[in-house]
Amino acid sequence: MTATDRIFELPITVQKQLIALAAACPTEEVCGLILRSSTSFTVLEINNAAADRRYRYELEPKQLIAAFKQMRQTGEQLHAIYHSHPFSPPKPSETDCHEASYPDTPYVIVNPQATPPLRAFMLRNDGFDELILRADTAATAHTKH
Repeated sequence: MTATDRIFELPITVQKQLIALAAACPTEEVCGLILRSSTSFTVLEINNAAADRRYRYELEPKQLIAAFKQMRQTGEQLHAIYHSHPFSPPKPSETDCHEASYPDTPYVIVNPQATPPLRAFMLRNDGFDELILRADTAATAHTKH
């Protein structure tokens, strides 16, 4: 992976939204998708269907299917998958490494109490590689529940 391949653009507005979502639910992992169109980004919240939401996340299957249908209808693209780590640093856990199933899709992990509060990673054949997070200050973003 070259240095250029490691750069991941994420608007500052999206970063702030993710931090706020995680801060609003400080004892459970929040999760969802970040979608991108030619003109904007959308943070799509998806319910966490994991049995123990304090330490795991599972994108609720029906909502995930609906999200992919929405993307087909609107032309939006999957930009990243996000989730929070309320009790640990924003980096892939052992569980994240074992359960990640979207290769070549960035994973954004957030913990509002950490420095930095969010980090991005790419799933590769042998695990996760950290990406260089670059804030795009001009892009627009909104949240969907």
